Amino acid sequence: MKPVALLVASVLLVIPAYTQTTKKSSTTVSKTCGAVLSLDLPGMKRLDLLKHIGSIVDNAGFTKADYDQFSRDDTEQLVFSSYSLAYLSWKKPEAVPREKMNHMVDKAAGTIDRSQLTPSEKENIDAWIRKLRAAVVKAFELGRYDALRNPCPF
Repeated sequence: MKPVALLVASVLLVIPAYTQTTKKSSTTVSKTCGAVLSLDLPGMKRLDLLKHIGSIVDNAGFTKADYDQFSRDDTEQLVFSSYSLAYLSWKKPEAVPREKMNHMVDKAAGTIDRSQLTPSEKENIDAWIRKLRAAVVKAFELGRYDALRNPCPF
């Protein structure tokens, strides 16, 4: 298995699975988006989430060479996982603080067996992880921001 596939699998195992089944309220009381907008397909469309996740990945500095070695889809999946974790844990921000995202990326990166890698491969992985860490933190902040918007414009 390629090192990046192991990293993706590790991060997805480290990030807890949160679910949210809140339905949109019919009352006129002002509520946050996290309270009234589920993170399902219609909710993601309202938030224009695919565009925002793509933009975060684009702005993180990943290069064509990165995508030759590490799939853009895997990268976007990791970034989306960070966003969704922040969005779905909006009621308890202390349970998943932003700093924990760096720890999760580091923990997952630590699972890669570097003994079989060439120095060039190690450098590429380290550079990708730095860019990934920045994108994950940015997505986490966006997820928390979107969930806490009050009143929810959607």
